[in-house]
Amino acid sequence: MTEQAVQIGLDLDGEGLPTSEQVAAVRRLERSIEAAIAADDTGELDGDEFGGGQVTLYLYGPDADRLLASVEQLVKDFPAADRWAELRYGDLDDPSALERRIQL
Repeated sequence: MTEQAVQIGLDLDGEGLPTSEQVAAVRRLERSIEAAIAADDTGELDGDEFGGGQVTLYLYGPDADRLLASVEQLVKDFPAADRWAELRYGDLDDPSALERRIQL
């Protein structure tokens, strides 16, 4: 089975490392995302990466579109200066996999 990916980017409206309040808010979002993906059985949240005033969340599952649909409203409701999603329709080691980036 091909595993697809969704990367969610959130601009935390700052530079460098996030504040403790921003980290706490992202952790709450991650718990909500995990619950939504589990309820819809669309994949898993595999981690995050903070830096440069933003955070990137890494999600994986069999269908990138369904995975994004499970979490899109949660991401849109998160207080961020900017937010985006990058969908990858194929395995990470497949250089020909289609990728699509959208603003949320």
